[in-house]
Amino acid sequence: MMRCNQIMIAAAAVLATAGAPASLAVAQSQPRAVTETADRLDRISRMAGRNLDPAARAFPTPRGGGMASWRLGAAVERVSFGVREVPVRRQEVIAIDAGPRSRESAESLGFELMRSFRLEALGISVDVLRTPRRMSVRRALQRLQEVDPDGVYEANSLFMPLGEALIVSEMGPAPPTGDGAVASRRPIGIIDTGVESERAQLSGAVLGQENFGRGEGVTPRAHGTAVAALARRYGVESMLVADVFSGEPAFADAESLARALDWLAAQEVDVINMSLAGPPNILLERPVAAASERGRVIVAAVGNDGPDALPQYPAAYPTVIGVTAVDVAHNVYARANRGRGVDVAAYGVDVTPLGEDGEKPLSGTSYATPLVSAYLAQKAPAHEGLAYEDGVALLAAAALDLGEPGYDPVFGHGVLIFDAYRTASGVED
Repeated sequence: MMRCNQIMIAAAAVLATAGAPASLAVAQSQPRAVTETADRLDRISRMAGRNLDPAARAFPTPRGGGMASWRLGAAVERVSFGVREVPVRRQEVIAIDAGPRSRESAESLGFELMRSFRLEALGISVDVLRTPRRMSVRRALQRLQEVDPDGVYEANSLFMPLGEALIVSEMGPAPPTGDGAVASRRPIGIIDTGVESERAQLSGAVLGQENFGRGEGVTPRAHGTAVAALARRYGVESMLVADVFSGEPAFADAESLARALDWLAAQEVDVINMSLAGPPNILLERPVAAASERGRVIVAAVGNDGPDALPQYPAAYPTVIGVTAVDVAHNVYARANRGRGVDVAAYGVDVTPLGEDGEKPLSGTSYATPLVSAYLAQKAPAHEGLAYEDGVALLAAAALDLGEPGYDPVFGHGVLIFDAYRTASGVED
């Protein structure tokens, strides 16, 4: 009998693993972890015949005081939106451009205003509300919409960088990129992890870094450092970095992305690189659209959840240039997302961002994206901004058509080939 129970428990665990959701928002070097962790907790609780308190899913709280400590200590809750299951910050919902009546309605339901701010450059007001005790985020959104049908409410979805490129390790200097590189006219913006700006490959290139995560300061990590190093290799002379993954554990949320977009929209940048992907979120969608209207072209990774995965965002938004990855033989990265959101392909398989002997190659749509950003920054008219349509036209003109003739859901408008990189940047790679 005991043996039979053990077999049933093992089978339940296998079935639960096979059904794990694949829509976690991640920086696109490696997929998913928060969802997998939560799934393990669910499986363990089912085996034990009980449900775990959602508060038990809280991640460790970094040291600090006041509001920062509360915010950093927020737990993770999984919320289903149609066919997507999304990790969000527990007990937090977002109200966008809420008026006095909306705030009164929320207060009458027991919601507490945690913080309120305005994205000045993008013209968007944001209220972060704490849900009533024991009310799930999904139920909180339903209740708010019931009493305020015209209000705009959203979950604070999580975005998370994972895998081997998460923590910066000690690595030696890489060879210089060469004196013949043609630099971009203005800095590009990078929304990612913090960057180790003192590395030889990035010496003098990082003009500034701002912390928009929930850590106490910018947290340099290898993912952002790799993305910045690749952009530099392909001709970007300077960059501004928005760290949305600061602190431990290293995950961002829609709020941090919105703040970062607002900061970069106010700067003298033409191109914003986002090597991350996740579920649709209104607090991401509206700043993306507003930044695009102001001539900031956004370039984003399409995701690494596989060819049958749901569209990932921000790449799938209509004003964002979505980038997939190919290898040196122009074979598409096996784990790259396909379909809506794919505008162009670029080299991003088995890359060595630091160019060192013995450096472990990295693969993912994260590492194709900065090459496209660098190319557009070099081609953008000085001090004029760049519309999405113009950016796509520049890329289509320089791309090698692969797959089905014309646009296709695997390669988009084609592969931005090395000849285009060399012509634009002078780099031999």
